Amino acid sequence: MVDVGYPNEYGYLSPYKSERYDFQDFQYQGQPTSREERLNRAHSSFHNVIERAFCSVETKIENFTEHVGISLQVTSAECSGINDTT
Repeated sequence: MVDVGYPNEYGYLSPYKSERYDFQDFQYQGQPTSREERLNRAHSSFHNVIERAFCSVETKIENFTEHVGISLQVTSAECSGINDTT
């Protein structure tokens, strides 16, 4: 799985650019009506799961390094955005 900026080639699965993508689009505008929209909804859902998993790991690493007194910066901008909305 890759973001929309990557080409949709063998080994890469990017969302369709001209179709709805975000979960909120489907929540407020109804269920997907085409197979492209279904792929985009699944891609968006998997993308969120992956981001949350990485952020969870980053948080655990930060907590561990604080506990043992090691200075290590592992936080990404994406995790701070996710943590603000959850």
